[in-house]
Amino acid sequence: MIFATIGNDHRQFHRFTGLISHILHNTNSRVFYQHGYTAVDIIHPRLILVDFITREKFVNLLVDSSIVLSHAGAGTLLQCAYHNKIPFVIPRRVALREHINDHQVETLYEFVQLNLAKEVKYPLTDLVLSEFFKALTQAGAINDHSLPNYSKSKSNLLVSLQATINSILDS
Repeated sequence: MIFATIGNDHRQFHRFTGLISHILHNTNSRVFYQHGYTAVDIIHPRLILVDFITREKFVNLLVDSSIVLSHAGAGTLLQCAYHNKIPFVIPRRVALREHINDHQVETLYEFVQLNLAKEVKYPLTDLVLSEFFKALTQAGAINDHSLPNYSKSKSNLLVSLQATINSILDS
């Protein structure tokens, strides 16, 4: 099971929900998603949605999960490190009104440098998703047969690069 958590910040985090949607539609994995205040419009038989959970439930899900997806909250990342879990992380960003500043970007950078977290790059281009699903496969969370077939053609690469450039320019 994949445990996905975005903490308890009152700001919406739709980018994270987008990743959950990709996982559900492109793998056979079950997902437990603690979505906090973020509105979620996904209905899927392999998705369990909960707004908030107790600390005990959080630890149990963390320990029992095959993969952890998370925001870059320091408390969550420290709990992952304590329980020997290397989470896949999307930091909340101030430019997208997901937080009050970019401390999550800075926090994630430090955890990545220590090999205690893996960043899920944004935007979720075909190339990013391909790398993400490859990492999930290597971690044993999904098998190769459930992976989407992301094309690595020149045109898709150009679209991915353009999307990345646009997101940088919009920042």
